[in-house]
Amino acid sequence: MRAAGYTVDERPEVAFVAEDGASVGKLKVGDLVEAVDGKAVSDKDATVAAIGKVSPGDTVTLTVKRSGKSRDVAIVTKPDSKDPKIPRIGISVGTKFIFPIQVDNNVGDQIGGPSAGTMFALAIYDMLTPGELTGGKNIAGTGEITPDGVVGPIGGVRQKMAGAERAGATIFLVPAANCAEALNGDDDGLQLVKITKLDDAISSLRTIAKDPKAKVPSCLMPDSPLRQAALEVETYVGADGWDQAPRLFALVRTADLVAAEPGLLEQVNLVPDGITSIEQELPRGRELEDLLTEIEWPASVDGCAAVIERIMLPPEAEESLPDDPEALVEAAAAHPDRREARLVAAVMRDGQAHSTVRAKEPADATLLEGPDLVPGLIEHLRRTLT
Repeated sequence: MRAAGYTVDERPEVAFVAEDGASVGKLKVGDLVEAVDGKAVSDKDATVAAIGKVSPGDTVTLTVKRSGKSRDVAIVTKPDSKDPKIPRIGISVGTKFIFPIQVDNNVGDQIGGPSAGTMFALAIYDMLTPGELTGGKNIAGTGEITPDGVVGPIGGVRQKMAGAERAGATIFLVPAANCAEALNGDDDGLQLVKITKLDDAISSLRTIAKDPKAKVPSCLMPDSPLRQAALEVETYVGADGWDQAPRLFALVRTADLVAAEPGLLEQVNLVPDGITSIEQELPRGRELEDLLTEIEWPASVDGCAAVIERIMLPPEAEESLPDDPEALVEAAAAHPDRREARLVAAVMRDGQAHSTVRAKEPADATLLEGPDLVPGLIEHLRRTLT
């Protein structure tokens, strides 16, 4: 709706009430939080911050709206189980969206799940704006979507492509992170359009509607020396298995390396116009992000690459996670929907970037790749080159 020019308000909402928490019998899932101790709160972050200002054992008063009526609810805070200095009231705060118009879902239960998010959003946008977004073409696609319009990856993209082809689609919208998997086989005669945000999908569809031969972002990934270097690093590190410490590589243009040491070309199988990775020794027991703040590469280094293993959770799991860092790590590690993954990020001084993500399970998981799959790590690496 926001993409179509409508204003959509957000309100903090009680999303979960712990059975052994301080709010049992006082707050209910769906309560809209209007104020904390008399001060208005506009979103979930402000709500959590306001509750955190009191001391454990103090009483905090939440003004909530339930069934259209506002009421004050006094709750005695409890100390956090991990850090007794942090007050808790035993709830998770989410976001309630206040839509300016009513949206009726006539699809029923036949289509659902987060992977339908992007296509639902496009269908609503098409109904709220003049003209026909698809230009009369049979369009299919997939992708989760966040409230700010970012399109996320899904599972089973190849199966969804096959179903789209059988349904007569000629264009398929693919989340950028799923492009590598989408290309891992026959394209089923589909034009694979890469999307990272809802705006991308809207722009590409409008462009194709005007000119079917127009150039739009595609999953067909152009090869480059940096991409090859990132893939080589991923393969090299992957050969050592899982549960590894972070690893860091300097990237040097092979032509410059050979110019300095001509004998290398005969001793090692190097591609003259490629990029060579050189692993760096890292001290143990420190987070890679902390180490990168202390690194400044010499001018002879053209770029760098890093490899880390992380636990990844689906977007919908974030609202139920605790705020305390240590508790957050424990909760993520125990979450039933967690996925362990190896992340590779490679950047050059001229701004180029490439990244890969490989899940630990299943063993034959498809390697996802793209220029910005791990933006946080890419930014950390770029700072070492400035």
